[in-house]
Amino acid sequence: MLTCNIYTFEADLYLILMNVMKSVDTSKLSMYECWGIQINGLSHCIIINCKWQGLTACEGKNIIKDGVNSKGYRIGENGLIDNLVALK
Repeated sequence: MLTCNIYTFEADLYLILMNVMKSVDTSKLSMYECWGIQINGLSHCIIINCKWQGLTACEGKNIIKDGVNSKGYRIGENGLIDNLVALK
């Protein structure tokens, strides 16, 4: 299992003060979907000004719609939740 510490990026000062660093098991992250959403959660799109937001090029649109990445891990408001859900 590969675990790495990821700094919260492109966040406002309040978020940085609350959550400077978190440990993320990268084996649970989809390589082809937005890591910002998978690491920081569904609130990631609200907090940052992403140039892909609202466009078809957004790599997190399925996560936003379903709350699950393509590996089947649930993504919550604050990031990856360690419970696997049944994939369709």
